[in-house]
Amino acid sequence: MAPSFKPKVTAAEAASPFNKYDTLLELPSGQDPKQNAWLTIRLNVKLNFIDSRNPGTNTIQDGGKLYAKDGDDYLYPLINWGDFYRDKFIKQFKAHAEKVWNWQFLLVTPRDYAGLDIDGPKQLIRPNVLCLFRLCLVDTGAAHTIEVVNPSFNTAQVKNSDPAKPVKQLRTFTAGTFRSDSTQYDDSDLFRPYMYDAHEKIWHDTIGHEIGHAIGQAHILGLKGDATCGIGTDTGNDARCYGTGENAKNIMGKGDRIWLENAVSWTERIGLHTSTPKAKWAPTGVMHTAPRVLPKSAIKPGIAPVF
Repeated sequence: MAPSFKPKVTAAEAASPFNKYDTLLELPSGQDPKQNAWLTIRLNVKLNFIDSRNPGTNTIQDGGKLYAKDGDDYLYPLINWGDFYRDKFIKQFKAHAEKVWNWQFLLVTPRDYAGLDIDGPKQLIRPNVLCLFRLCLVDTGAAHTIEVVNPSFNTAQVKNSDPAKPVKQLRTFTAGTFRSDSTQYDDSDLFRPYMYDAHEKIWHDTIGHEIGHAIGQAHILGLKGDATCGIGTDTGNDARCYGTGENAKNIMGKGDRIWLENAVSWTERIGLHTSTPKAKWAPTGVMHTAPRVLPKSAIKPGIAPVF
């Protein structure tokens, strides 16, 4: 019995908003009956470090200084990136993104799908599918380009590009000071996160949140079925879409918690790999859910096994 599935699905083969990354579906050798299959998201990202030597999309010159405009249209003076600091950001950005999204879910293979079955010498193995994530930093061919700015900490206040809006007073820089989005980060998003819920020790995770958007995930209320909070909708970035109470704790809300709703980036793709309804692939956080194994002695000749 030969496995039957599509090993690779490219970004171009998927529908929006799950069309910014490639996925690979791989089977184990079958030597270890406890080993599951792997479904790996490969997200190609280009980091563009913005400073006076490399102005960005949201930078302006004023009085001989370079400013970056954040998501609320406030203007922050920038300093140049040093090589050491830039390299540190690159290394820790990749590590953090993969720590958040890699090995968080397992998809349980449907009882009536035999396309992943491994025909061993003494047993038939039906592996489940581990959900993996790899961030690939590239210079060309990126599906997602992020501009990274380095605001000066020696800033007591910032003005808005709209003169009618008030000046914003600054105390300390955290990930909540400069309003980032999916295409523009600042260094604090990685190095200076802030505690969202001190009682439950929930951090606000800008990097994890924005990578979630890059792999097709809406804000938490959108993931829970509110169509008005979907990616690309006019109201998808409204404050209410980040959730309140328990919902706000999710990484696609205001916190850092990962729930089964966040498995959507993999469940959307497994259907394309296997030509099956995605709803049949139930996600679980129990990562050591073992494959189902059927001894060959229990299989009647010419009759497909039933797990």
